[in-house]
Amino acid sequence: MRRRQFLGSATAAGGLYATSHYLPLISSANAAIPGTVTWGGAYLLDETTTDMPHTKAALAMNASSSPTGQSVNKALLDAIRDADWTKAGIDLRAGMDKQETRYGMVFGLSRESVLQSGYRPSEDATAFNLRLTGYNIVYDILDRRIIATFAVRGRYFTALAGKAGGAALPELYFDLLANKQNTGSIARFMTDLALDYEYDIKYRGKNFRYIDTVTTEFGQVAADLIGLDPVQYGEELALVATTAFSEKLKVPVIPYQKTTAVNRRMLREMTIVASSGNSPLNTALPLGEAQIGIRVFNHGWEFKEDDVKLQQRSKAKERALLKNEFIDATKAENNLVEFYQVNVTLGSRIEIQIFEIESGRPILTQQFFGQWAFLEYADPEFQMDRRSRIYLLHETLLDRAFDAILNEDMRGQLYDGLSIQQKADEYYLEALSEDWDVLSGECAEVASLLPRAFGA
Repeated sequence: MRRRQFLGSATAAGGLYATSHYLPLISSANAAIPGTVTWGGAYLLDETTTDMPHTKAALAMNASSSPTGQSVNKALLDAIRDADWTKAGIDLRAGMDKQETRYGMVFGLSRESVLQSGYRPSEDATAFNLRLTGYNIVYDILDRRIIATFAVRGRYFTALAGKAGGAALPELYFDLLANKQNTGSIARFMTDLALDYEYDIKYRGKNFRYIDTVTTEFGQVAADLIGLDPVQYGEELALVATTAFSEKLKVPVIPYQKTTAVNRRMLREMTIVASSGNSPLNTALPLGEAQIGIRVFNHGWEFKEDDVKLQQRSKAKERALLKNEFIDATKAENNLVEFYQVNVTLGSRIEIQIFEIESGRPILTQQFFGQWAFLEYADPEFQMDRRSRIYLLHETLLDRAFDAILNEDMRGQLYDGLSIQQKADEYYLEALSEDWDVLSGECAEVASLLPRAFGA
């Protein structure tokens, strides 16, 4: 269904579905940070948190307890040594036992999310879908300031044979942190994707920060229907938006923190825990002031279920598909199992606002619609949690929406309506703007304000 057809049917449905060019290419970074940058390791931004038990357990593993015989930080150190950081315009060194340097780089971990940890009887396997959010931080210890924070999201999807319980999660988070062969890992980011970012001691442009998530009345009703706390989910959406913005545009961003009396200091400072020469560093350095704010309005969601259908599939074949592996056709006829599945369609609408913090002047105000059609088990015991489904749809939608700010091709696909087929699942994503020139003009203004290295 193309853009105008879909908009017509969506608007007719009411509630959730109602709606309220040119960009210059930006070159890769050429400027180097003067002098050596010391790698200080990965750590929890909040050591007292109880919300990251599996990441904390992974970081505590040592040579005798980890699955690889290395700690997370030893694995990251070895991976960084093998990477060519001169491509990024900086001289990043690891394991400098005696030399003190002015500049440092660390990785602060802020949140883990177990989106799926469920047994699938048709495959006799447990599927895991994990996220790990953090910030790649560059700092100047002499001037006592944070130079840049790049929001990063580790992603991991895997399946383990049989009924694997929560005891498997620490090792999976270890892999998500330390295995550079895992394309979604933090180690892979530090040896591949991070090399394409722009590094410098100062940036032109404005500082961006996510301000808050606003849940509309319809969003509150939708949350109540599935027993979801909209405030807590708003915090998750804030981190998804922050990382999507930083990753897709490859720009630094001021880290998101909810404003409370307890953590008000954290809005202006970031804890740095690093190993630098003979002097371990454990301090708090000030963050820059944000001039541009980002806000997401959550207009809610709706699940629609079709008739339950009996399925008959090969357990061996399904397990291979789950793990993206090939299996011989003759083996696929063995171990046939029967189970019931239901077709589900999830639809959601969000609005992204980007604005000047001091004056409130709007820069970009655009709504986006996302739909996800998928099959799931009819038995609730084996279903993915509804919150996780919503999270994954919003993540997909925000990734494409922020990518469209600089990527005109993606913007055009969203404007026309973008369909994405992933195995048995189908996504439909759309920018709900009625005017291409307005959409492109707003994207161009945001692009002109993005923080960029002076040498770029």
